[in-house]
Amino acid sequence: MANACTRSLKVCAMKITKIAQDGSPVVGAHNAYITNDLVTLTIGSEYEADDDFVVRGASGDICLNYFAFGPLKRLTFDMDLCSADPELHSLLTGQDTLVSSAAVGFHWPDVGVGQGCSGGTYYGVGVEAWTLNVASDGSVDGTFPYLRWLFPKTFWRIGEKNMENAPMSHKFAGFGLENSQWLDGPSNDWPVASDRVGQWLPVATAPTPACGYQAVAFS
Repeated sequence: MANACTRSLKVCAMKITKIAQDGSPVVGAHNAYITNDLVTLTIGSEYEADDDFVVRGASGDICLNYFAFGPLKRLTFDMDLCSADPELHSLLTGQDTLVSSAAVGFHWPDVGVGQGCSGGTYYGVGVEAWTLNVASDGSVDGTFPYLRWLFPKTFWRIGEKNMENAPMSHKFAGFGLENSQWLDGPSNDWPVASDRVGQWLPVATAPTPACGYQAVAFS
């Protein structure tokens, strides 16, 4: 395939998939969610400090001058969702929903409980997003109309919420790590390596968003 000089536009769908302790997708009826309620997803990179070594000789001249970028530690995320869907928020953060008869709500985590020794069984989620693959004239690619973005191991916590004379914003903050066990994903359809903190690939199709949990068939 020739390089198509791709450009990314909009977000057509986002998929959240629960992962197990070893990083593999968890098979089951309530372990995925496909949504188009994403407002923004900001992806950052966090690096270890750079190596910067300078040695000056007795003459005052520099006899060694070395610089190298520090290694990548993790990705960082800021997510803003339009929807207050408790099932989506539960899957994303590992917190249980609140259920009262037919009503389903959501809650913050326990105060003082981290993700260390008493962190429960939240092992993170894989996050995928499908954006439009467009040319410089704005036309959508005829063969691969989407760019599929994959972050195979991410962890999330609840961010700010605004209560005002405006739509409520549902913010989450997270970070991403490598995952050697995502492999070809929960649908057996990721065709290349998936062991980096993030990767993307032009693809022909995107999933259909729906309100409510989705099943995971493969691990």
